[in-house]
Amino acid sequence: FFYAHLHAHGRLQRMASSIGPLVTYRHRAGMSQSSSTSRKLLLQLRVKAFEDNILLQQQQQQQQHEHNHNRWKRGFVVWGAGRDGKDFVKSMRPELRDRVVCFVDVDDKKIAAGHYWNPNWEKKIPIVHFSWLASNPIQQEELHNSWMNEDQSNCVHGRINKKRPCPTNNGGDDDNDNDTSRVKDTTTCKVPEVSSTPPTENSTRDSPPLLLLSKQKTTAIVRTKSLGRDFLKSLGSMPVVVCVAMYRTNGVLESNVKSIGRTEGLDLWHFS
Repeated sequence: FFYAHLHAHGRLQRMASSIGPLVTYRHRAGMSQSSSTSRKLLLQLRVKAFEDNILLQQQQQQQQHEHNHNRWKRGFVVWGAGRDGKDFVKSMRPELRDRVVCFVDVDDKKIAAGHYWNPNWEKKIPIVHFSWLASNPIQQEELHNSWMNEDQSNCVHGRINKKRPCPTNNGGDDDNDNDTSRVKDTTTCKVPEVSSTPPTENSTRDSPPLLLLSKQKTTAIVRTKSLGRDFLKSLGSMPVVVCVAMYRTNGVLESNVKSIGRTEGLDLWHFS
C-alpha cells in the first residue's frame, strides 16, 4: 500500500509526536506476514519501488523537459561499498544496474581493493573515497587532503566500528548476549571547514602529503588515480544513493553527506 501510494504521486506528512499513533497494528508472534517475509524479498520490493519511482520516473520527467540535465541516465554513485550497498546493486534490474558508475566509501581497505566484481556480471564497479563527490572544488580538495592525512588506525570519517569494545569488569558474564557494552562504537571525526584558497596545480591532490602513508592508504591512492582524472572529476555532478544507515556515527556520516553539495529528493536519496 505504501509504495502504491507513492507511485500514484501520493503525499506524505510528518505528524507531531504529541498527537500519538494514527494507526496501531497488533502483532502475534509467528502469525504476521511481515515476520515471515524474507529480508531478500523485502529488499527486492524496496529496490523495485526505488527504480520505478526514482530512476524511471526521473528519466520520464527529463524526456519531457529537454532543458533539464539527464542526471540519472548518465549514471549515479552508490555511497557504501559494504553489504547494504552491494545488495542494493545486486537487486537492481540489469539495464539500470549498468548506470552505477562507482561506489564511494571511507574505508581504505575497500578503496584499496580497487573495485567490486560480481562473477555474474561483465562489469567491475570502481570504489573511491567519497571526497570525489564534492561539487565544490575547494571543498573537494579539503576533504581529499583530510583523507590523505588521516590515520585510519585511530579515526575514520563516518565509518561504524564493528569491533567489540574492550570488556569491562562489571561483575557479570562477559559472554552474556544482552551485554550492552557491545553496541557498535562510532568515530567522531569532523569534516574540515572549506578553505577560501582555491586548489593549485601543485596541490596535494597530485602529490602525497609529507607523512608516512600506510601500505593500504598508498594502494588506495594509486588505484584511485588509475581511474583517470576526467572520470574522477565527473563524480562531482553525479546523483548519489546513500546505502549507509544514518544516525549511527555521531553525526559524521550526515556531515560528510552534507559536504558533497547535493539536494535531497533531487540528486541525493537515502536507501538503508
